[in-house]
Amino acid sequence: LAATNHPYPITPRKMVAVAGGMHCAETTAQARLEAKPLFEMAKLSTDAYERLSKLSKDYAYMGAVKDIDFNDEEYMFERSQGFMVGDPEHCIEHVQRYADMGVEALVLRVDSLPHDQLMRSIELFGKYVIPRFKHPRNVVRSADDVLAEIRAARPAHEEALRQFNDTHNLAQKETVR
Repeated sequence: LAATNHPYPITPRKMVAVAGGMHCAETTAQARLEAKPLFEMAKLSTDAYERLSKLSKDYAYMGAVKDIDFNDEEYMFERSQGFMVGDPEHCIEHVQRYADMGVEALVLRVDSLPHDQLMRSIELFGKYVIPRFKHPRNVVRSADDVLAEIRAARPAHEEALRQFNDTHNLAQKETVR
């Protein structure tokens, strides 16, 4: 690591993780509907927190979870700060609240939804939300540029895979069950 030359050295930053998940869709109503699995997963994953709070004083603070109404979707998606769910403008408002508090970096969970919804969410967030928060560390490339790079790299990848398979004789081997 000492020999690594990186344009952005490790420095202390004010960082926030949106652990419930982020989902951006064309409308906030659509985003909320599609994000229901995130909402349900949060209810399941926090179920053990109250029990854990009783096992050690180090985890006592986790007992506060019993005071949260996990069935209040409005609270969970809007006021808990555990989720960022909405259309691009709604997500911009969420990010702006963090920026106004001096947050320098957001870590967003983007998972647990069907692939096509995740990809569309990432596309909308990258196209409309990220550019509103220009910063030298933000890396925003057009989807077309990224896709062109992937397509250009594909032949070399396929050739390397073919050579690997040939070297290890994988094409001729049958799977033994």
